[in-house]
Amino acid sequence: MLTLYDYLDSGNGYKARLLLAQLGQPYRRVECDIMTGRTRTPEFLAKNPNGRIPMLELNNGVCLPESNAILWYLGHASPFVPAERLAQSQALQWMFFEQYSHEPYVATPRFILKHLPANSPRRAELPDRLARGRGAQAAATASPTSRCTPTRTWRTKRSWILRRTPRCASGWGAWPRSPGTCRSRSSRRSVRPAHDTKAV
Repeated sequence: MLTLYDYLDSGNGYKARLLLAQLGQPYRRVECDIMTGRTRTPEFLAKNPNGRIPMLELNNGVCLPESNAILWYLGHASPFVPAERLAQSQALQWMFFEQYSHEPYVATPRFILKHLPANSPRRAELPDRLARGRGAQAAATASPTSRCTPTRTWRTKRSWILRRTPRCASGWGAWPRSPGTCRSRSSRRSVRPAHDTKAV
């Protein structure tokens, strides 16, 4: 069985959990609390020297870190990865945009605000990160020749993103029920797969 090393509050970990749920793929989840150094133990570093989650351990013992690499592996030969070459490249374009222009300016500020104390020196990063995030958002919705065109292209060609249900960008209330996911707005942070095994 696949094993996902994960931290429940991780957005990157959630991406892997969501795709596993959508695929109906059984797996075991091992909770790795990054705030207590769980990913810096010798045992974890032996599996992933980069010391980060999520990490997917395959049935043959091979370990695959990096959330988007995990998504690409899981999505292979499924409706979640297009078959046509250009479409595959555009999917990757969107995934690179997410990691380079969303994660550093949205997810990282969220981490700083939620998990670090108010007097943390990292609070000084927030103004610059938020400003860069607004710039990335503006670029993503600019002219069709923008290097961040995935958002514009996907929004215009896939009405489900902003309009008819199921949709994601306009709120959680319209999401249909899926295996291992939770529809409730109030419990969006406590989504757990059916095969949830906490590490001790």
